[in-house]
Amino acid sequence: MQAWMYRNERMLAEGTRRKPQGRPVLHVAAMGTGDCEPHDGEVPGELHLEATDETGEAADWLEDSWWMEVLNRWHAHPLAIHILPTPRALLHPVVVHHLEMLYRVAPQWRRIGHCYVDDVVEDGDIRRLASSSYDEVRVIDSFRPSTGKSEAQLRDIKVEKFLGRVMRAQSSIGATRPMLIRVPAQAPSTESAPPRARMPGCATAIQ
Repeated sequence: MQAWMYRNERMLAEGTRRKPQGRPVLHVAAMGTGDCEPHDGEVPGELHLEATDETGEAADWLEDSWWMEVLNRWHAHPLAIHILPTPRALLHPVVVHHLEMLYRVAPQWRRIGHCYVDDVVEDGDIRRLASSSYDEVRVIDSFRPSTGKSEAQLRDIKVEKFLGRVMRAQSSIGATRPMLIRVPAQAPSTESAPPRARMPGCATAIQ
């Protein structure tokens, strides 16, 4: 287990060093219309989505027509889709539905999920994650802020235990993805931007 975790952490570090060749990283906030038009018509390298709002409800713009616009614009280009660790986003039924659609129509795009270590606890959710359409899931080794769980519950949630449960579920069904990557809590991640930096719709960051 330790060797596997070290290998994944090394792969994550290598991945963060590989910038998308100067292509924009587009951030789409949960609130707003979901408009996502990069400056000067540039093709993005990554699309970071706040797929749910602070209450855990799916963003209003997250529907088939929105994805069709995205596909029409960039289907011919490699693109990494990041589902940011907003409440309930990782396994929200609407998000899962759209990722399964993307897996069928745009298999060349990479689907990356982000979550806190206490976001997926129930056995049913573990099985859903093990069989999901994510290529990669980055597990932040920290509890979700304002989690509401008791101290006793939190003491029983360990990232090693979580990773082991998902891997066993994958092994039982012969799944080879998603790849699980442990993200140290203090490391920079692709979480939502600080509130002051958020804009309704889509914000662009040039890497």
